[in-house]
Amino acid sequence: MNEMEKQKQEKYKIGLIVLGLLALFTVGEFVISVTGNNWVAVFVVIALIKAFLVLREYMHIGRLFGGPEEHP
Repeated sequence: MNEMEKQKQEKYKIGLIVLGLLALFTVGEFVISVTGNNWVAVFVVIALIKAFLVLREYMHIGRLFGGPEEHP
């Protein structure tokens, strides 16, 4: 397996992990809201974490601030 295939697999694996984390955070938010707890600070922290993960992993914001990339 060449280097590019390994990088693809690693990025796919990270994407699935992030997807799982987002699902866990969403379930956690739902459980907290159903129990009737009004923990606004917890919801804000979870929302910030989810936004960071989406921006970093799915919107590729890091590419804006990185150096030039090599494209095959």
